[in-house]
Amino acid sequence: MFDWLTEEPYTTMWISLAAIATIIGVLYAILRPSKKDSIKTIVATKKSTTIGKVDAVADGESKQTVISGPINVGITLEQHEAALFRQEQRIRSEIKQAVENKEREKRTQLEIELSSVTDRILNLQKSFEEEQKRRVTVLAALDELKGEQPSAQIDRAKQQLIAGDPVAAEEIFDNIIEIGSPLLTLAYYQSGQIAEGRVDYFKAITQYRKAVNLEPNNPDYLLAAGTLARTLGLYQESLPWLEKLVSVAQSNASEELKATAQNELAFHYKLIAQYEKAEPLYIRALEIKEQSLGEDHPSVAKTLNNLALLYKSQGLYEKAEPLYLRALKIKEQSLGEDHPSVATTLNNLAGLYKSQGLYEKVETLYLRALEINEQSLGKDHPSVATTLNNLALLYDSQGLYEKAEPLYLRDLEISEKALGKDHPSVATTLNNLALLYDSQGLYEKAEPLYQRALEILKAKFPVGHPNIETCQSNYDKLKRKMADSSD
Repeated sequence: MFDWLTEEPYTTMWISLAAIATIIGVLYAILRPSKKDSIKTIVATKKSTTIGKVDAVADGESKQTVISGPINVGITLEQHEAALFRQEQRIRSEIKQAVENKEREKRTQLEIELSSVTDRILNLQKSFEEEQKRRVTVLAALDELKGEQPSAQIDRAKQQLIAGDPVAAEEIFDNIIEIGSPLLTLAYYQSGQIAEGRVDYFKAITQYRKAVNLEPNNPDYLLAAGTLARTLGLYQESLPWLEKLVSVAQSNASEELKATAQNELAFHYKLIAQYEKAEPLYIRALEIKEQSLGEDHPSVAKTLNNLALLYKSQGLYEKAEPLYLRALKIKEQSLGEDHPSVATTLNNLAGLYKSQGLYEKVETLYLRALEINEQSLGKDHPSVATTLNNLALLYDSQGLYEKAEPLYLRDLEISEKALGKDHPSVATTLNNLALLYDSQGLYEKAEPLYQRALEILKAKFPVGHPNIETCQSNYDKLKRKMADSSD
């Protein structure tokens, strides 16, 4: 099952194959068995809750910036979505070029960024709000530069940013960095913010490092550096920043920042399987939010969800269930019963019940999640494909192939249209559909699907990646069956 969740000094861009496997295994997939002789689906978890093919989708927590007053930077949700699709196409083109030029290092960097763009597309509203907040902080920072840069230039950059174009603002911050200024640290941070917004993560992390080195106790800088380093798989670098963030936030920080710091460090520990360290941090974050926001605030539901995911990952189902149920109740009351976030928790709860074999409960929850996503997001949204995949996997695991097949086919159609025909999520669906046909002895229908899935995976992942090996193993078993049946 795909489970997209909403990380040492680093002087070179190279990331080892081991790190690649960790990164992509977290962002895209770690295959695991769902049948005796084949691995059915790819599981991926990520801080910002990317939703791909999921069995349980976490809300996650993202960097939070407190903004007072209305947010207005002149960019609509539709424009944000269009910009993301342009970034996706650009990165795909650059990956293709890197492959042709055998630029392995660059390809690795680009694949990380591509998975992040996919995450943002799949969680469009959330990524839109984050980009709005990011740009508002940039606007405020530009005002601080008056006296350091010509006022006319700053005003022009602000006007362009409000109109939706951050290029001029980034140029101003980069110029401050080049010439030096008392506001040099601010310029590093804001340059990194803009770079992160346009998915240039390697410029962003470089700028964040310099900001943290200059102001090691600034919580905004620690948060930005720690979370982005984690996204890039730089766990040894990320961890001390996030630990420092928790320490710094204990004094002179808002309750929101304190909770965010606890949550981000807890998430990091969960990623590296240090569950005993993650649990008290999540519990503390929950206490802070309940006290500062009230027990029925949507943000409380997010932390309940994260703690439930932690327990589920340890097989502590009896501790996870009441947390999911409480999160669901809070969301239904605060956001409405038909909100996409409600569908997310329904997916999570269904995944929990599926792990326990409570299939009747699972089907009901997936069907409700599917209805909510179709009505609120549209029938061709990737989140709809997610739930279709979940439901198909449920029917498939019960041998209800005639119910699973049309769901996989619809999932495939949506994923190809929304993400592109060569996206790893498409390869997962192809693999799942092939296994469905394989299980029924429909080998001629399964074979071309395995072949196409392998073609996609080999183009996207390095040699030896577990996704490739699993799909190849499934295909090899099919070929043996076909050979035996022809004898």
